[in-house]
Amino acid sequence: MKFFFSDHFLVQIKKRRISKKLAKSIYLKASERYFDVLTGHQIAVGREERLRRIRGIMIAYDDIIEGEIWFITSYPLRNDEIRNKVKSGRWIVKNEKN
Repeated sequence: MKFFFSDHFLVQIKKRRISKKLAKSIYLKASERYFDVLTGHQIAVGREERLRRIRGIMIAYDDIIEGEIWFITSYPLRNDEIRNKVKSGRWIVKNEKN
């Protein structure tokens, strides 16, 4: 599997102090996955301790062709932000069958 990083992603992870290694780990071990209806991107969410609290970190990505993953953006988010996006229909929960 090859990972590629958009310019936007690189700027955002620098600003938010998220490493490429952490982003890859979240993608590979995501506890939750969604589809963003508005942007058309896939979303992987993992948990990480940040500022002495466990926070969710989302990675928006596209898999252009099998084995080629493009990271679009990343940012920390709270559990209520995830629930609100799902409840509003913005994010659709993915499972093994989707």
